[in-house]
Amino acid sequence: GAADMQAGATSTQAGVVNTQSGRANVWAGNAGPETAALDTWLNRRAVLIQKVFGSGNGILPTGNNPDKIQEIQKQVKLLFWNLRHHERTVTSTVVYAPVREDAVARSAVLYHQGHHDCVCKGIVRKCRPGCSGKYWDEKASGRGTGFTWWDLDNVTRYFHHLGHDVFILSMPFYGINYDEKVAGVDRHWRMSKWAATGEFVMRYF
Repeated sequence: GAADMQAGATSTQAGVVNTQSGRANVWAGNAGPETAALDTWLNRRAVLIQKVFGSGNGILPTGNNPDKIQEIQKQVKLLFWNLRHHERTVTSTVVYAPVREDAVARSAVLYHQGHHDCVCKGIVRKCRPGCSGKYWDEKASGRGTGFTWWDLDNVTRYFHHLGHDVFILSMPFYGINYDEKVAGVDRHWRMSKWAATGEFVMRYF
């Protein structure tokens, strides 16, 4: 029995060595099925980047720095990107809430709030201090629960507890990106119209 166990362990170790060797061959550029698979996924990534941003296969945007940064409270900032379109400028606002003020975490969560809007004095408006989430109830919006005008789904405290920095996005023309000139169902269908003309609308998210 002991001999069989040792033989099994030896086989397992050999398998690990073979796996490591295979990975070494991939990164060394040697031909083989793993190299082909890697090339396939890199090509798919390049095509996906083109579909989203429209600058060419694998070409990412150069505008890494926001057009504007606004600190709204301790450890919470709004990052603004103004994206040009021939009809108008679309502002994409991202909430950035690091788990620590003096350091960048090793991991981050990118959370999308979807169709959640803000209600300000009974009217749907752009999210700002004093507004509440459209889907809150009285209990959820109570003081100290974590629901805020910039975190409509109350996710930041949970992800901070897990050690992640948090980035919160909203739909174009929804929530913190609300635009009074683009209201109603046209907020969605406008994107479809732009896409039909060849616009790469995913970049507005």
